[in-house]
Amino acid sequence: MHRALHATLATAAAACLGVAAAQTDARRSVEQKIDFVGTLMTRSPLAARINASANEQAKAFLRDSVEHHQMAVTALKVGDLDGAEREANLAILAVGKARQLVPDDMRRLVEQRVRYQELYRAVETLVASYERQRAAAGRLPDPEWNETLRMLDRARTLHASERLGEASETLADVQQQLLRQISSLLSGSTLDYTMRFTSPAHEYEYELARYRSLEDLVPAALKQFDPGPEARSTVDRHTERGRRLAVAAQQQASAGRSEAALASVREAVAEVQKALAATGLVILQ
Repeated sequence: MHRALHATLATAAAACLGVAAAQTDARRSVEQKIDFVGTLMTRSPLAARINASANEQAKAFLRDSVEHHQMAVTALKVGDLDGAEREANLAILAVGKARQLVPDDMRRLVEQRVRYQELYRAVETLVASYERQRAAAGRLPDPEWNETLRMLDRARTLHASERLGEASETLADVQQQLLRQISSLLSGSTLDYTMRFTSPAHEYEYELARYRSLEDLVPAALKQFDPGPEARSTVDRHTERGRRLAVAAQQQASAGRSEAALASVREAVAEVQKALAATGLVILQ
């Protein structure tokens, strides 16, 4: 009996020691988090950057983090570990919000480079689309197109001189101008194209090129006009239908069924026009 009691007491003592150790570990973890937040708010390059900035909202977030940190310290002193950790987490969250508003130079540089490259790829696609459609329509470059190319050269020059913010803004202007020019070109080309075709196969080739030019516009138009979720769903639906019809048209053309291919590619063009209309860019049909 004494042995059983001794074993029970030993087990209970071990359990108590385990609980105490767990509580000590938990307290140490919270203390370390609070210390980390304190350093982050008062003695870090991040805090110095926020305080030196002109962003009042970022400074307000930093003040919020100081308040949450003080509340965390108070909670820890009275043994409220859950409350202390909760306030420490809120302090970290507030500092994170401030940091997003005042990015460091390296992060800003990386973001500017990424934005420039994304815009440049989009503009390259639009330039190729415009050139392809202009050639199909048999039109010469106009003064507005030449101005677009000069703007593109200026964006490249700004990029080469590391003026990335200005380069990206110029590219954004080029993208908007290209969208407008392509819209005008494609709309105008629908009015008299029937006079230039000698066969259904010839007309099919023209319509297929027109479809591809329109499809190239969809990603740029989505980025430019930023439609809502419902509109995006409409864009995706019409774009996918257009792609299926274009594939069918190409298969029909390969089989020598020019009339059927022409009908299918016309439907594909109509679908991608609806997709563009859903983005906010209207192409006359």
